[in-house]
Amino acid sequence: MATIRFENISKIYKSKDKKKVKAVKNINLEIKDKEFIVLVGPSGCGKSTTLRMVAGLEEISEGNLYIDDKLVNDIPPKDRNISIVFQNYALYPHMTAYENLAFGLKIKKVDKKTIRNRVMEAAQILEIEDLLSRKPKSMSGGQNQRVAIGRAIVRKPKVFLFDEPLSNLDAKLRGQMRIEIAKLHKTLKTTVIYVTHDQVEAMTLGERIVLMDKGEIQQVDKPIVLYNKPRNLFVAGFIGTPTMNFIEGIFVKNNNNIVFKGVSDAFQFTLPPNHFMENHVEEPIIAGIRSENIFDKINSDSSENEFATFPCTIQLVEELGNEKFAFAYLHNKEIVARLKPHAEIVIDKPTKLFFAIKKMHFFNKQTGLALD
Repeated sequence: MATIRFENISKIYKSKDKKKVKAVKNINLEIKDKEFIVLVGPSGCGKSTTLRMVAGLEEISEGNLYIDDKLVNDIPPKDRNISIVFQNYALYPHMTAYENLAFGLKIKKVDKKTIRNRVMEAAQILEIEDLLSRKPKSMSGGQNQRVAIGRAIVRKPKVFLFDEPLSNLDAKLRGQMRIEIAKLHKTLKTTVIYVTHDQVEAMTLGERIVLMDKGEIQQVDKPIVLYNKPRNLFVAGFIGTPTMNFIEGIFVKNNNNIVFKGVSDAFQFTLPPNHFMENHVEEPIIAGIRSENIFDKINSDSSENEFATFPCTIQLVEELGNEKFAFAYLHNKEIVARLKPHAEIVIDKPTKLFFAIKKMHFFNKQTGLALD
């Protein structure tokens, strides 16, 4: 069993001018036994620092960290029963793969038979039996990363920590290793905390995602919930490729209807009756819509009332084979639509796109929070 609990954890550094800087701010989080959880966010958001506090490589400035309900703030890294896999592999260049895998166990004076059994077991899981006699310089990046992961496996830890382990690999290898890491979690059934700045890794690997920005947790939930129900503008803009489209405007009341009026009067639409935005009339609003919910035409079986008409000029189209991205503009506002490959696009001439109103998100411009 390996549960992890953060209670008001912060990390404070002193800057060059001796001012205190909070890199991580009041983190509260519970990680379940055998859960695969991903910390994701832009560079400098505090995700790696948070991971390193779990490992014991960074001192906790404020708050308490519990592993299996045991306070571990003052327990050294070697006694936490945690293994960490780094971005740069951290293999000993003069040792073979076998020796790298065995080294940690030798330091702990584990007997040779047990070491061999554990090394061979890890090698079989990772399919690196034929690499055991080779040194790091004679292996590819993906092979070195497998050895680094194997070195963590042989220790049989309670918790696996991954700190951007795929960043040094090319796109194809990253895809392959994502699959291998997901399979590994199912095989080992161990608690995993995985740090990445890559939202694709986060969405495909995490059972839950912890999205961080400026040292704070912005939202914790399943990947599909973060995608479909972002709690604020940062989450909405970070999750999803292309990023969510945003248009500033305001809600106004017209008879019994609520109308969204964009900054340009050329874009406005009436909300359907099931939207309850009366409490937000006359507030500055940001409307958001994902690219796949924008269409070049309305199906014959759909009602025009379900769509907001966006008058625009399409200046660029990216052909991707199975789909195409259309970059549309209205008064210098860029909108990206993800269209079907056979969509007929008119370049550099006035045209229209159609937004599925029920798929739109609305945020308070001042607070950034999603509107209920």
